[in-house]
Amino acid sequence: MIKLSIGRGETCDIRVDDQYASPLHATLTLYEDGRMLVRDEGSTNGTRIVGERERVYGPRTVGRHDRLLIGRTILAVADLVAAAARMVPRG
Repeated sequence: MIKLSIGRGETCDIRVDDQYASPLHATLTLYEDGRMLVRDEGSTNGTRIVGERERVYGPRTVGRHDRLLIGRTILAVADLVAAAARMVPRG
């Protein structure tokens, strides 16, 4: 399992330069079986899956082709997965 923190805070794994993003906005969890869950971390403006009207609150399943709206920034889940792969030490 890999957890990626997303937001404008300096300690986030994925930093978003967006004044509408919270310091810790959301978390994307990647499981070894391929499942991916996004969870809003109590952000001010919420997290959305692009194309859906409802905000994400609790853990929500996403796919590689989904895009997330963090503040006013759109992030492709596939790009986040690629970033996670670069973060995992190879042994």
